[in-house]
Amino acid sequence: MPHSVNRELTGLLSRFPITDIIQFVGFSHKTGELYLINGEGKKGSLFFQNGNMMHAQMGNKEGVCALELIFKWANGTFHFVSDQTPPKITIDGPVSLLLLEMQKRQDELINLFSQLPSDDTILYVVPFLEEVPQLNSLEWQVLSLVNGKRAIQRICQKIGDELHVKRTLLSMLKKGVITVSPPDSSFFDLVPILQPASQLQGERAFPPQIRTNLVLKAIDGVMTIRELKTMLRIEENDLVDDIKMLVELKWIHFSEYHEKLYQVLREEL
Repeated sequence: MPHSVNRELTGLLSRFPITDIIQFVGFSHKTGELYLINGEGKKGSLFFQNGNMMHAQMGNKEGVCALELIFKWANGTFHFVSDQTPPKITIDGPVSLLLLEMQKRQDELINLFSQLPSDDTILYVVPFLEEVPQLNSLEWQVLSLVNGKRAIQRICQKIGDELHVKRTLLSMLKKGVITVSPPDSSFFDLVPILQPASQLQGERAFPPQIRTNLVLKAIDGVMTIRELKTMLRIEENDLVDDIKMLVELKWIHFSEYHEKLYQVLREEL
């Protein structure tokens, strides 16, 4: 935390927009730290050298990502501390160019806002694709966070660069890799099929529970897991455990298409 404060540069963000403060520091060719606290108590720092911004920090975010978050603050306090050196260099450029870049990013985010679902929309991975499109490293990173529980806003927060994440999400929605709709096929829509002993090498262990053996006897290769649940009157969680056990013991399997769905859906159970 800074010690000596230049009182000429202390005030409220509600009275002095962040862009005006940054422009003043830049045009005045000042060197030091602009220390900010927003209305929610979050803290941020912008470091300048001769008016050029050299580093931005907000929580665990740095550089342009941190600057973009601070850029949105409309309430809170600020003060400038002269002669504070940045702990590292994450930004280096004239303030005028940085503000122009921030404005371009905001304009693009507004454009993406009109094309993407709302930020609180939960996203799902499409469980099965006939042909998997080629994905870059950021797309794979984003895809790893799409789990049917996280909303767009949370995924952006996890990675930290809202603009690049939203660009990526829009691209993946267009490619059909992710969707805003829960998968049509659920675990209980799968049809288990008895595994013939002739297809196995060696013997297989019998299920240790009587209930699991009853499930095995009821499987006919036609009924879905949901229909088995209704017929046998078994609790949902118990039936899930039974099916998973029968697969592991190689007593049942699924058609090629359902097998791929099973491998995806099993991770969510």
